[in-house]
Amino acid sequence: MIESIINELKLVPLAGEGGMYRYLYAGEKDSAGRESYSSIYYLLTERSFSHMHRLKTDEIYHYYMGDGLELLLLYPDGTAEIKVLGTRLSEGEVPQLRVPAGVWQGSVVAHGGKYCLVGTTMAPAYLPEDYEHGDAETLCAGYPDAEAAVRRRCGEAVAR
Repeated sequence: MIESIINELKLVPLAGEGGMYRYLYAGEKDSAGRESYSSIYYLLTERSFSHMHRLKTDEIYHYYMGDGLELLLLYPDGTAEIKVLGTRLSEGEVPQLRVPAGVWQGSVVAHGGKYCLVGTTMAPAYLPEDYEHGDAETLCAGYPDAEAAVRRRCGEAVAR
């Protein structure tokens, strides 16, 4: 199933962050040359993770298929929370989630799952210079109660 998704959607490894992705859409460019929005497919497997990072623009996640996606969110005020993207609404999962600009985020397939396919949308569009790669030691020092979750989402990128 995972290989079929990768092949049908033409996903490629997302260098640095981990997982597999495909850039899909972008809006018209403004006077400064920045596209008004962008969207991607994003796939994680039980072996991969989205490395802790933060962005300068809000990112909206959309659940598509597979198991739940567990997102760790580290807020500027020092608090942390885990949200699960999925379809089990009665269990607290949500099919769409906004991660505000400046919030550290990292994700894994929810416990016991095999894979998760989501999409993300950003407005204005994603730019590589808007991405900040998280350092495990720094994040663990700032969010000691979330240390285990942070470490699970840090390390060398794994595509699948």
